[in-house]
Amino acid sequence: MINKQQGFTLIELMISLVLALLIIAAVVQVYVISVRTATVQEAGSSILDANVFGLQHIENNIRMAGLGLSEVSRASAVDSGVLAGDANAEAVGALRNLTTNLLSRDALGATTTNTNGGGSDQLTIQYRAPVNMRDCEGNLVLGPRTGVLEMSGNPVGPIDGQIIIERYFVRANGDTLELRCDAGLYVSDVIVEDGGQGTADATILTGAARQNNIHRFGDDGALIVSGIDDFQVRFGVANGNGIRYVTPTEYNGMGANTAIIAIQLGLLTKGSVSSIDAPQNPTYTILGNQVRMKADQGRFIRRVYETNIMLRNSRGRS
Repeated sequence: MINKQQGFTLIELMISLVLALLIIAAVVQVYVISVRTATVQEAGSSILDANVFGLQHIENNIRMAGLGLSEVSRASAVDSGVLAGDANAEAVGALRNLTTNLLSRDALGATTTNTNGGGSDQLTIQYRAPVNMRDCEGNLVLGPRTGVLEMSGNPVGPIDGQIIIERYFVRANGDTLELRCDAGLYVSDVIVEDGGQGTADATILTGAARQNNIHRFGDDGALIVSGIDDFQVRFGVANGNGIRYVTPTEYNGMGANTAIIAIQLGLLTKGSVSSIDAPQNPTYTILGNQVRMKADQGRFIRRVYETNIMLRNSRGRS
């Protein structure tokens, strides 16, 4: 007996091919959606890191601006929590190794921003270390301790904490813009012998006994946030019953005794990978000002983070 075997008919074969194509298309679609979702999540994660670990870290330090110094933050004064002004600023004349390019400034140039604005801003603050602590670069700074000051009889007594000076600015690293912090320190007294310098820690600066002489300040600093597009700063000054926010340049045009009672920060960040879901040449509003991305910046998911910081150590008097 002969067994007859029948193959697929043409119609059955065509149906099988169509079903296979539909299954392949569904798999490809799921893959594409998964890749896009992963891209968005990765971009969102890097942006969130910039906010949580970057901006909030800066906020904590800025809140200490003026701690242990003057109660009134007059930005040109040597004992102000915020340092701004021009070549005639009191701080520039009194503090060695402090130049005008290290003070708070705005619009630092096209190389510091990926927008069509005049450039990112720079913020410089200072405060006295309340205890032994680390500055924004991770260097150890001495708090109150005992030692010998240049006084009659050179008695042993308490010495105030070293003064930390921190500069927040934007620098290009290849094609990436980075928000960085440059930190230095100085002392406000003439110290004959500093008991804290004997602490067994290699990161403690020795020889910092000269009054108003800033050490290790003015370099590239340490990385705070990578992959940013713009950084903006505004100073809050008393305006009747409210607060008026001005740029550092506008502040420099005010009276020398105008007190800064708050600081606004605006940070435009982008994801670590490009995304086709992101708009092309978008416009963003940072601290009330509209900026547009440069044409060569690609399509990235971007977010604007803003924060308003009241200066607890400034009473806002003039």
